[in-house]
Amino acid sequence: YFQAASEEVWREAAEKLLKGKPFDKTLRSDTVEGFTLEPIYHTATIVASTIQKEYPGLAPFTRGSKPQGNTRGWFTAQRVQHASVTEANSIILEGLRCGENAVCVSVAPGEENTSKAISVRNLSDLQLLFSEVDLSAVPLFCYCNGASASLTAGLSRLLAEIGSSANVLHGWVMNDAVTQLAVNGNLPIAIDRFLDDQVALYRISKAHFPRLKVLGADMRPWQHAGASAVQELGISLAIGAEYFRSVLSKEDHLDAAELLKDFQLVFAVGSDFFMEIAKLRAARLLWHHLVSSFDSKPIESGVSIHCETSTWNKTLYDPHVNMLRTTTEAMSAVMGGCDSLTILPFDEILNGGNSFSRRIARNTHHLLREESGFHQVVDPAGGAPYVESLTRQLAEAAWEEFKNIESSGGMFDSLFGGDIQKKITATAQKRFKRVSTAKSAFVGTNRYANAAERGRQEMPVSLNSDDLTFIDSDRTMTWLPPLNLSDEGAFEKMQDALAGRLYFSQLGEALGYRLSDNAENRCIPLELHRGAEVFERLRIRTEKLPVEMVNEAAVLVCLGKPAAYRARADYADGILAIAGLKAKRITQLESVEKALEAVQMVKANILVFCSTDATYTDWILPILQKSNKKETQHYLLAGRPGDHEKGWRDKGLDSFIYLGCNVLEELDAVVKTLEDAN
Repeated sequence: YFQAASEEVWREAAEKLLKGKPFDKTLRSDTVEGFTLEPIYHTATIVASTIQKEYPGLAPFTRGSKPQGNTRGWFTAQRVQHASVTEANSIILEGLRCGENAVCVSVAPGEENTSKAISVRNLSDLQLLFSEVDLSAVPLFCYCNGASASLTAGLSRLLAEIGSSANVLHGWVMNDAVTQLAVNGNLPIAIDRFLDDQVALYRISKAHFPRLKVLGADMRPWQHAGASAVQELGISLAIGAEYFRSVLSKEDHLDAAELLKDFQLVFAVGSDFFMEIAKLRAARLLWHHLVSSFDSKPIESGVSIHCETSTWNKTLYDPHVNMLRTTTEAMSAVMGGCDSLTILPFDEILNGGNSFSRRIARNTHHLLREESGFHQVVDPAGGAPYVESLTRQLAEAAWEEFKNIESSGGMFDSLFGGDIQKKITATAQKRFKRVSTAKSAFVGTNRYANAAERGRQEMPVSLNSDDLTFIDSDRTMTWLPPLNLSDEGAFEKMQDALAGRLYFSQLGEALGYRLSDNAENRCIPLELHRGAEVFERLRIRTEKLPVEMVNEAAVLVCLGKPAAYRARADYADGILAIAGLKAKRITQLESVEKALEAVQMVKANILVFCSTDATYTDWILPILQKSNKKETQHYLLAGRPGDHEKGWRDKGLDSFIYLGCNVLEELDAVVKTLEDAN
């Protein structure tokens, strides 16, 4: 039996264990969202009365969109790309045979496209893509490079030719003009026309595909650009507000609660485990408030959320660690209550995945469901003080972010003015600073790297925007006159044209979808990144140097006895391994004279001194004064220099490595020394 302890009692006990270390600096931590995380959360830190009034399936849907919550399970929707239509069809069928219960594809209209999406030229290709796939039995989730109107026309014609009703088609086709503008920096037509076409497509879908959603917000690129969870949520609300205003202004019979049922949210899920859980819970809460602000009619369900594991934290080196990353991300998505989930293969950024990595990704779903039993708990995270507190913090901060965007004129004005891009760039810089100092660890890349791993040579092409990049027509228009999606009979003409073997790209051109240099449609595009790429570029520079040179490039000058140098020598080994360098150790240097003799004989380009602060104070200056340092050599010291920095630098010491230093900058100087020497 343990008596309940108050926060004050717990803190008093914690401070005793810290033995004088500052409580705030040691146990509290800051996030890129601007939150300060406490070391422990008590039930007193959350508003118990608020939590007690919330139930899964009831407004504001924080705990789940449906009463049964997680026990509904989630759709296993492994996204297919990087393939021809026939290869993609084989991958889809294999996935369905092995337990997937949804079809998720990235397609691009055109013969040859520079993206990694599946190239679908015409109706024949669409037939090949979905050959033997029963689209009435499984939902279809589709990213389509700004070609949602053409694709839905193709799907309608495809179903007609096999004698099936369009009513059977369910799922969503992502149609997000705001995110397309942000990624491309341009739109193929004027914004007003694009929004009109979205309304027209929504009207068409309700008539032809009542169970297919064609409105949504794709938040994946925003996270890959570096946005915080607060920014993702705030921007998703601002995107939704643009679309809701556009549709509701032209569809008088509709109300916002009904429109919410036809809206799809897509989030990338990163590795901040609890933050990502809270993000999804806060999303449902926020979207309930957004829709409630449009009208007062009862809202029957929360917004539908699809999740995909992020590429921002995936690495080229030691890629099998990506399996661990995708597993925790998938857990966050499921515990946050996602409706469907894509777990990307662990080698997605290397080669787009293969049969083995696709199987591992698919089996992760099965492990979470069948072995971990996540589908047996209604709300796994519900009531946890940390998660509940974080959910409320996110919701409040994201609502303020949304109001700031709205006060600036909405999403389009904010993009054209560059305000949003500047804020996200600032957040991305915070993230990269954490990566550069190894505060944000990428195991196998900027921490615990394997110096012997080689064979990359080149950085991969970014995959983040593949299904949002517009593909221009590469064919001359033949016989189809210009179309306006809002015109009566336009959709039927599109279906007939595709039946006549017109190409999708030509159909898009008939609709006027062609990128132009119209300044009115342009904005600064988002810069999409992966967090580890800064260190990977450094590592690849090392790989391009002669192997013989790299093998002999670095030595650790270990001063004194093993007890004096071992800890810092191990640390220096780990730092050099990040750049692909395996250092040799010079030991048994138990006097200044022996150390100086060893340094003078060393031919390696990189020397790292390792010992205690006391040894440095007495030994370093005499060694530097007579070391005969060569121009092609770079001297480092493992540890903080303190008051000695200027004096040691003046005598030839180049830099210092220690916990919290800018590892990227120090290793960049190391690799540059080797490049110059080569």
